[in-house]
Amino acid sequence: MKKKALSAALAAAFVLTTAGSVLAAPIVFDGKFEHQYRYNTWDNVKDDDGNLVPDNEDGFKSTVILNATTNVGKNVDFFARFAAQHATIGADFSSDATSGENTAAIDQFGFIFKDTNGFSYKLGRQDASVGSTAIFYNTSPYLGKYMFADGITVTGKSGVTDLKVIAVKEDRKLSNKENKLFALSGSYSPAQNWTLGGTLAKYDYKDSTIKDTNHWALNAGYDQGKASYFAEYGKSNADTENSAYGIGVSYSPDAKNTFYAINYKIETNADMNNWTDYESGWKGMYYGYNYKYNKDTTVKLFLRDMKGVQDSSEKNTSFRTTVSIKF
Repeated sequence: MKKKALSAALAAAFVLTTAGSVLAAPIVFDGKFEHQYRYNTWDNVKDDDGNLVPDNEDGFKSTVILNATTNVGKNVDFFARFAAQHATIGADFSSDATSGENTAAIDQFGFIFKDTNGFSYKLGRQDASVGSTAIFYNTSPYLGKYMFADGITVTGKSGVTDLKVIAVKEDRKLSNKENKLFALSGSYSPAQNWTLGGTLAKYDYKDSTIKDTNHWALNAGYDQGKASYFAEYGKSNADTENSAYGIGVSYSPDAKNTFYAINYKIETNADMNNWTDYESGWKGMYYGYNYKYNKDTTVKLFLRDMKGVQDSSEKNTSFRTTVSIKF
């Protein structure tokens, strides 16, 4: 009931503050439109019922994201997001929240407070990511109902250390729809071009029969001219299959072109309830190329090639082309 009351209060605040802000402060809009083609292949992969999935599949998805922000007081902004998607493959929304291949919703909303010390407090329904490469948890790519969480994210700098604190409760139309996430991340630069950091996190299941998990991770990054290198390694306190890593390089020869490659392995019990930014229970490679046509338009090519961690006969490739337009 408390969660529903918070959501209702924030939704009401959206209507009232938006109406008032027309006279008090301008509403700033921005967003993006993306259209993607995807082709997947599968080898020896089974679904939850033990049936082999199709050998290959392809399809499209189109996504619109619209963000709105307005000032509602001294150092206080209200934010809201509208998201819609039509997908014949790789949908980024919950099948429990809609029917068919489409969804549309105001899926994020709340307030952002900024204090005089440079700390920012984001309160409301929001996405969240844990770890420098999000090996444990990331809902940022998703949209629609039942994909996000209610709570607070705090970011800022204490001395030479960049800090991020997350405390949220998920809202999912599932048996464990109110799981909780707590995380603390910090990073600093010990030398020029170097970044070192770490993360501590806890994921609490509402279902008391499922073991809660504690997580830790260490990360490092190094910038060398046009190339950037990054790595993260983490573990959970699960008894088995509890480690994860991601390591990669990004190279930008000029302002328009970027190439990257990432090697990763996420064991089944290492991440938080299958919400890793990679694929839980899989290992493999990402290869990507982004071409920035102009300041608002980017063309992206992506290839994923992976095998099952416990059964290497399970294989999957996914090739994707995306056109992204900011507005």
